[in-house]
Amino acid sequence: MHAALDYWTKEKITYYERAEKYTLFNKRLSKILENEINKSKSILELGSGLSFISQYLFENGYNIKAVDNSPNAVKRSNERIKDNIVTLSDAYELKDRADILLLIFFGRIKDKDDLSYFMSLANEKIISVFSRHSGSVYSNKKDRTEEFECLLKDESIRYKRDDLTLDFSQPVKDSDDAENFISLYYGERKEIELEKIENPDYPYAIKNDKKISIFTMYKE
Repeated sequence: MHAALDYWTKEKITYYERAEKYTLFNKRLSKILENEINKSKSILELGSGLSFISQYLFENGYNIKAVDNSPNAVKRSNERIKDNIVTLSDAYELKDRADILLLIFFGRIKDKDDLSYFMSLANEKIISVFSRHSGSVYSNKKDRTEEFECLLKDESIRYKRDDLTLDFSQPVKDSDDAENFISLYYGERKEIELEKIENPDYPYAIKNDKKISIFTMYKE
């Protein structure tokens, strides 16, 4: 079942791509993930959004496919990647398996049934990346990393956890652009402090030192 309302509006896509171009956040994250994968394995990314991780890995020679339930995100991803590696599908309606499953800011493993389902799709392991929702002035979401780690322990899943911080600051034109971004993504419009940056088109940035946790879960 596809989402009734598409999260990825044209405006959200524009902001996200602007931030990626400025920070290369996903490119840097993909290089870190390469430590846990290899090119002989099949890889499937679920809930890939704009699919930057899949794009970078594909361009580096990895055997990767991706799925997302947002028509706008899938369309934009395949416009950018050109090889149509991204498919419109719901993560809970999959029949295919892969050696490695990538869940990047996926946020849908909430209980043991979810965990069991996604583990069943991976032949070898799942790599799941969580935002700890800290390090930015506009974070207002719950950090679920400790809750998720407790779930892994309760279900006796062998795993390792790596915590790190990557820059994912948002370039903006001015304070109005900044307030619009905050309102669009976080449902509130407020003034925040902007950082001056060397960018002729977007001379300011909303600073975001994004703290993330990478869980690598192994099949026994």
